[in-house]
Amino acid sequence: MSKVIDVQTLTDLADIMGDDMGMLLETYIDDCTGKVTEICAMNLATDQDAIFKMAHSLKGSSRNIGVIEFADYCEEAERLSRTGDLTESDFNPETIQLLFNRAVKELKSNYL
Repeated sequence: MSKVIDVQTLTDLADIMGDDMGMLLETYIDDCTGKVTEICAMNLATDQDAIFKMAHSLKGSSRNIGVIEFADYCEEAERLSRTGDLTESDFNPETIQLLFNRAVKELKSNYL
C-alpha cells in the first residue's frame, strides 16, 4: 500500500505558502469532506459520469497537497468509471471514506 502523505510535497508547499499553509489544509479538508460524502452516496451503476468527475476533482486536489494514498484510489475510481467497470470491480465507496479519514487524521495530527 502506498504511503498516506508525501512529506516532501507538503514541505515544498509549506515553503511556498508560509503562514497560510494551515488555512490551505483546512480548506482542503472542508472541501473534500463534502465531495467524499457525495461520492459515497452515488450509485455505482447509474452515476458513473458523476463519479468520474468527483473522483477526478478529489484526485487533483489531493495530489497537489501530497495526500498520495487517497489520490491513488481516486485515480483508480476515475479510471474505472471512465471505462464503465465500477460495478464489476473491487471499487468500494467506503474505501474512499476510509482513506480520506486516514489522510485527515494524519494531516491534523502532524501538520495542523
